[in-house]
Amino acid sequence: MLDERAFARAAAFVAGHLGEPLTLADIAAAACISRFHFARLFRARTGYSPMAYVMRLRLERAREMLARDEGCIADTAAALGFYDQSHFTRTFR
Repeated sequence: MLDERAFARAAAFVAGHLGEPLTLADIAAAACISRFHFARLFRARTGYSPMAYVMRLRLERAREMLARDEGCIADTAAALGFYDQSHFTRTFR
């Protein structure tokens, strides 16, 4: 299973880069583990693939931003790394 320090490094990296395009290789590098091994360990620890975890965090952050009225939907989508407002609304549903 993914140890606490590696998970903390990966989670901090994801949280700090939610608005940027993230790849499995980027997150695995932050955890200092090969990407395939990282993906397996991450899923065993969280029950999510790394990219599903990223999407879940983006949607949670979007929910918070929209609840606080921090700009329009298009601004929220852009701030969280979605391709466009349409992509964001389809995913958010």
